[in-house]
Amino acid sequence: MTKEIRSNETLRFSWYQVAIGFFQRYPNPQSLHVQTEDVIHREVKDGILITRRLWKKTNKVPTIVKRLIAIENTSFLIEESTVDPKSKIIHSLTHNINYRRWMKITEDVTLTVSPENDNWTLLRRKITLNSPVRWGTGRFLEGLAAKRLNKNCIKMVQGFVFVLNKLFPKNIDDSFTNCRK
Repeated sequence: MTKEIRSNETLRFSWYQVAIGFFQRYPNPQSLHVQTEDVIHREVKDGILITRRLWKKTNKVPTIVKRLIAIENTSFLIEESTVDPKSKIIHSLTHNINYRRWMKITEDVTLTVSPENDNWTLLRRKITLNSPVRWGTGRFLEGLAAKRLNKNCIKMVQGFVFVLNKLFPKNIDDSFTNCRK
């Protein structure tokens, strides 16, 4: 079984401001769990910036999950992103590279000019959770992860807005939508 979390957020920053802030999202007060970020590949092809980054994050694992499976608090993720300044589209696809035998998590994010206002940016996020574990345990793990990630969607945006406000202090933004399943 697969669970999805989707959200649409309107950032009151121009697409160009968001593009500048995209690679400076961390550190921020809402994402203290992000320990390291390493660029492992970067190139410009046909005017599009292509980047692959490795993330190291810590997450407190619920006690009940630790009892079910041997799992550490550290996880590694790969983020593959493209920035197309001509089309004004940023796309990133992030997935975990460890613990995949228990849970596969993929985050698909697209940032475009908002149809509401040309000076704002629309952030569309889809997180897919899929556990290959059988006999109901997989659904249980997906449910726990979905509950946590659904809460963290707002923190992710708040952290990004914090960084954008530091970079562009005239754009104090306190408006974005809530994540929803």
